[in-house]
Amino acid sequence: MQSFKGGTGKSTITANLAVTLARLGKRVAVIDLDLEGPGLHVIFGVGEGQVRATINDVLQNSRPVQDAVIDLTDRLNIENGCLLFCPAGHKLEEILRIVDTGFNLQRFRDALDNLATEFRLDHL
Repeated sequence: MQSFKGGTGKSTITANLAVTLARLGKRVAVIDLDLEGPGLHVIFGVGEGQVRATINDVLQNSRPVQDAVIDLTDRLNIENGCLLFCPAGHKLEEILRIVDTGFNLQRFRDALDNLATEFRLDHL
């Protein structure tokens, strides 16, 4: 699904697909890449106190991707698979910082490779 318009259901479909795959026994990770208006943390019920780092921090090379991973497996009662989540920064200063500095494609590729390898993911 591709749409640049908000409110079309991209985040909802992503969350539901990830949970479904994990409940089918797959190892799944979801990264919220809506860097200007993230919302997956709300859908997954992740509060600010659970976030050690965000994908914004990873893309700005200030934290390793492992620091941004939140394991949702137990919270969502997933018995056979695994569901991991990397939130985007939702505070105004985090959003402005990533918009101002830009998106480094190589850092993003490296983060994806590290995440997939370290957590033995089936789907990312």
